[in-house]
Amino acid sequence: MAKKKHKNRKDAGFTLKDFLWSLFCFTGAAICVYLFINDLNQTGNFRNEESAGTITIKHNTVQRQPRDRKLWDRLRNGSSVYSGDLIRIEGHSDATLQIAGNYLYLNENTSIRIRRAPDGTDSFHVDLAAGSLSLNTGTEGGKIRLNIMGRQVDAGPGTTLTASAGADGIAVQVSEGDALFINKGQKQALVATAIVALDSGGRERVEPAAVVKSPPPDAHYMKSGPEPLNIGFAWDRHNLLPEETLRMEIAEDRNFSRIVRTIENLNSTAETALGAGQWYWKLSYKGTVLGTGKLTVADAAGPELLNPIMDQQFRFPVIPQPLRFQWSKVAEASAYIFEVSPTDDFTYPRIHKQVGVEYIIESSLEEGTWRWRVKPIFPDIYKENIAAFSSVSSFRIERGEPVEEPLWPEPVITNAPAESSAKTVVQADTEPPLVDTPPAVPVKIRLMTPAHRASLPGLTALRQQTEFRWDSDGKVEKTRFVLSRNSDPLRGKPAVEIANPGRTIYLERLEEGVWYWTVEAQSAGGSVRAEPRRLVVQPIPLLNTPGNRQPADGYRINIEERKKTNVIKFGWSPVRGANAYIFTLYQQTANGRRRKIEERTLTNTGWILDDVRSLDEQGTYIWQVEAVNRNQAGKIDQHGSPGENTFIMDIPWPDPVQLKEPEAFYEH
Repeated sequence: MAKKKHKNRKDAGFTLKDFLWSLFCFTGAAICVYLFINDLNQTGNFRNEESAGTITIKHNTVQRQPRDRKLWDRLRNGSSVYSGDLIRIEGHSDATLQIAGNYLYLNENTSIRIRRAPDGTDSFHVDLAAGSLSLNTGTEGGKIRLNIMGRQVDAGPGTTLTASAGADGIAVQVSEGDALFINKGQKQALVATAIVALDSGGRERVEPAAVVKSPPPDAHYMKSGPEPLNIGFAWDRHNLLPEETLRMEIAEDRNFSRIVRTIENLNSTAETALGAGQWYWKLSYKGTVLGTGKLTVADAAGPELLNPIMDQQFRFPVIPQPLRFQWSKVAEASAYIFEVSPTDDFTYPRIHKQVGVEYIIESSLEEGTWRWRVKPIFPDIYKENIAAFSSVSSFRIERGEPVEEPLWPEPVITNAPAESSAKTVVQADTEPPLVDTPPAVPVKIRLMTPAHRASLPGLTALRQQTEFRWDSDGKVEKTRFVLSRNSDPLRGKPAVEIANPGRTIYLERLEEGVWYWTVEAQSAGGSVRAEPRRLVVQPIPLLNTPGNRQPADGYRINIEERKKTNVIKFGWSPVRGANAYIFTLYQQTANGRRRKIEERTLTNTGWILDDVRSLDEQGTYIWQVEAVNRNQAGKIDQHGSPGENTFIMDIPWPDPVQLKEPEAFYEH
């Protein structure tokens, strides 16, 4: 009889040891999750710490990394910053910080760190790691010290200065007031229009310069009328002869691809008129930029009042009832003053509130005729607060037939009686009668922005978000935003379709061409859509062809030239708006075609072929260079018009030696 195998191990079940081990694992995992969430939340949670300042105005991407942390926050207007924060401004972006009564304007590709002064006073140190900034100190604010590559700048009250740091060294310009420049313990007083420029080795750079006294690098103006605002420029010249003149360019974008004004033959002043918007300016001498800045001109006129419309009537069974007030957005406004008054002069307004959005819901008004208006509020950085109230609009509230329990608290717009056709009456629904129930009326959809047949520059639509805004006259249950190449956006396959969007939609990287957009809504009264709007995104203009290309067209490399050098240096002039160049080298074949030998994407204006023997054949060679602009992801946003030159290799390289064995070798 076969020997019986060992018995199976008896199942001991779930022991205390297993339970304790599982409890330990779960506890450890819970602690890790808690610490991670707590660490994540602390990125924007500083309740126990006083903020160092506030982001007043920012455009595009501005990030903050708190001290001793790895995560980055995306900052918004009104975000707080704290001591120890590292602030990073991405390309095509900028920001204005208010710190202890002072303003810091940070240009694109700039990094700073904010630190409280170790003495415990209301003073701050700002470490400029890279990029450029401008500082405008308040007359009563806390002190600010700039630390720039081992040098310090102490700005006095009421001082405006600019500072930059990079591979070429540092530069500090004082436009107004005074500052103290400290270099390795040596102190140098800087008064208005003074400049200090040092190379990377700490040696003084003597070069043409212009210290702009007005406007400051990040100037904010307000205008209250329809006509443009006159802006005066003034600067002091350094290392320039009296007969050497300057050139000023003003553009709609920071890359100066959309230049709107060019002023030549300038000495030390200039003047121009600009409308509302953001404008970029630069001052140059023979292609060398001496000064740059940004201007913001805000329209101080009041916004357009959208809802309620003029002389609109509301009839409610129970008063008061909530009313929604809405107005158009004012560019650069940080808040709005909303007022409602029973009289035209607004001497004693019933409602006076400040809000940060373009609407408000009020439910405190009783029967009667009311007037309302709105005034935009701009940040303190604007030189003059001359903002005006909007025009006054009126509406009336009346009591309708009383009801015990309204089924629908939202008012439904109905047609006014014939005798009062000039006005719109809003009648709140009461309990529906048993007979003759009027059908529900579909809501009305209004497309607001962009306007019909609007046109956007191609680069603007590619690099900035395109804003679409719409509104409705009543409550909607479902909505759909559609963007299409089709003139009827709801037919065919749309390019963009968003279900139940908000009243404002932002789209990234809108490509050139003709677009059509609309909003479809479903309400108790049925389905309705707005008449589609047409939007044109203009083609992106080509960058200029790089000039001054060397070696010149027809350059010949013969034996004598080969004795002088073994390299070919390719070079060209920089192109405005370009941040990279595509260099391509071809060989022209016998049938006239091109064979690509080399292609490189370069950030500088030159490339060296370090051994001409790598071109091992005689004949004609073609080299081509194209200026491009790449975004932060490395993708090309804007191409250029290529330029090309030819050169001739006229060196007869020796043929390879062919060894031939003697015939006698094969005879044996």
